[in-house]
Amino acid sequence: MSDIIKVHDLPGIEDYGKSISEFSKSYSAAVSDTERTFSLKKQNSELDALEAFYNKLNLLQEKVFHKVPEALEKYSKTNTVFSSTVKNAGFEVKAWTSESGRGTVTKTLTGDQTTAVSKVKSELQPALDTATQLLEIDSINLSPIQSKAEEELSTESTNRTNTHNAVDGAHRTFVQGLDETTETINRLQRDVNNAKSILRMPADFVMNSISHKVLTKDKMYYLDSMSNDVDASVVKDVLSESPGNIMKQRPEEISESAYNVLSAEVTDWVIRGKKGDKLAEKKLNHFVGAMGDEPTTKVDQFTTSMLQAGDREAWTLIANMKQNHAKNPNDPKIGRDQERLTNVNEFIGLMKSINLLDIGYGTEISELAHETYKIPTFKSTTTTKRMKNIDITNSGVTFSVSTNIKAFERKNVLDTVAVDQPIKDETTTETYRSGTMAGIGANLVYNKAKAAELQKAREDALEAFQEDVTVSVSKGIVNTILPGSVTVLELLQSFSGDDESKSEGLASLSDYNPSKKGSNALSAISNVAKAQFAFNSKVDQLQQEKLEQTQKSIGEYLKKGTWYLEGDKKTYTDSSIYYDFNATLRAEEMNDRGMLGYVETKVPEAAQSGLTPEQWIEKQIKNNEVKVDKQTKDYLMGQSDKNITDMNQGEINRLTNALDGIIGGNDSTGNRGVEKYILYLDEKYEYKEN
Repeated sequence: MSDIIKVHDLPGIEDYGKSISEFSKSYSAAVSDTERTFSLKKQNSELDALEAFYNKLNLLQEKVFHKVPEALEKYSKTNTVFSSTVKNAGFEVKAWTSESGRGTVTKTLTGDQTTAVSKVKSELQPALDTATQLLEIDSINLSPIQSKAEEELSTESTNRTNTHNAVDGAHRTFVQGLDETTETINRLQRDVNNAKSILRMPADFVMNSISHKVLTKDKMYYLDSMSNDVDASVVKDVLSESPGNIMKQRPEEISESAYNVLSAEVTDWVIRGKKGDKLAEKKLNHFVGAMGDEPTTKVDQFTTSMLQAGDREAWTLIANMKQNHAKNPNDPKIGRDQERLTNVNEFIGLMKSINLLDIGYGTEISELAHETYKIPTFKSTTTTKRMKNIDITNSGVTFSVSTNIKAFERKNVLDTVAVDQPIKDETTTETYRSGTMAGIGANLVYNKAKAAELQKAREDALEAFQEDVTVSVSKGIVNTILPGSVTVLELLQSFSGDDESKSEGLASLSDYNPSKKGSNALSAISNVAKAQFAFNSKVDQLQQEKLEQTQKSIGEYLKKGTWYLEGDKKTYTDSSIYYDFNATLRAEEMNDRGMLGYVETKVPEAAQSGLTPEQWIEKQIKNNEVKVDKQTKDYLMGQSDKNITDMNQGEINRLTNALDGIIGGNDSTGNRGVEKYILYLDEKYEYKEN
């Protein structure tokens, strides 16, 4: 980077600053007549939502009407202070300085030129002394002249340094102020765009959505997601009874935050559908049904983004559950979040089903073997798949998929006329169920054909998410990367820096500033995201390995559930898209404590005999003549850095054999030692509400 500072027009900078200040004042005057305060005193669920909407309007007004002119005024001051400081340094219109130039001048003045003066004096003084003696006149001493010259050279060097420092200091202050103001204005720009988007939504639609409990207090964050016309349309359509209209949008133009809203709302339809809500089921059918009218490539892009949004909510839920579990393992909020996570898994599975089944239409063109014809001849085959008759149940989502194959040949008549001849128009229907199985410990037959692309897209999304988190912490932006919900706000509040900030609470994500409150919350979510993705992928990989009857899989230890898609002909499964909090806890206990917790809980006689869990394990190994390698022994003692998800099947087999030998079998139940250990994990990590 160049160390040169150039200013081309100081008066122009000053005038620009004044113009910005005048604009800020005019802006404030213009909006003063528009500003209103919205308030509501009565309370019920509907009025609570209306009050939340009013609070949002008030908050937006505060930012748009007051924070914007404040930021502009600060920007104006940054310009005028810079201009006046540089002018005071001795410049009028243009200014130039550089650190290297300052150093060169200083070195020249106080070094080279001072040395030259000294040299001239030393060479001239003897000659003058000789001349004055011969002339018999008073001697001439050049030392005062030398001192005066050196003093003036030093003064000039100091002046050059002071001028540089003044300009450099002003420039540094200017750049810092500019960066700060730019960040502020960028945040406010989103708020302005958000306000514009809300205003584009018809007031009667918002009021109707509130009165019909579609837009509730807890869902008011939906409005935070809107930053452009596309997002506003998406939010409006998802709240309406015709959410399929969303498919008219280009998937790449929908923002991440809008996808967060979509995924949250579709998940809510699943929840309501399980409770018999026919409207929710109708909306889901309309939404998915519209996908059959779009190209498969577009539907794939859309469902991939939806699945990624589901990932983000799952990461946030698990981060919140871990935070609450650390404080109180039986906190009722864990049960609430687990229920939500279960339904998020259902939603993710449904999106994957749509993606895997190639819902939408696609056309294949193949040339016919008549190359001599002037008019091209070809065969066209269009395959259209539609998802219909969606039924939401507690055991999953059932639906039918109709597949229509329509083909024609374009033939050549007398080498002059093209004629389209239909050759096929056939429709078949297959019934499917998309669901989840918790704690199954194993996978079914899995087809990886199309899933690899989706998995890669999710991996890329994870990397982007982590980068976004880093930027968010530094710039104070959060609601673009996280699904806004009660859970998110709770998590952010739990990491707030002091009691005062906690007591203030957060009305919405737009109130949250990571640089001041709870930046650790974002880091926690990022860490959970990375860990969960790696955990799910590894378990899925290991659960697919074929095992002997006596072997135990990683799935049997962790009892991690899976998503499945069961059709008339095939069954697909994928545990990598299934988020299992209890499996995470089981893995953490095994990795941190091995079998120490088992001994403390299930072998009370060990403590009564004065043995520590470690001593009891050592005694069992010796008494039962258990053959166990050091790595496995360290793991069982809670003294290993090894994670169970890092183990290959051979290492898991050695772990199983060691547990069998150390714990021993039970004649009454027929359980082996490893099975008693797994039962202990089952009992401990079954959620129980106080």
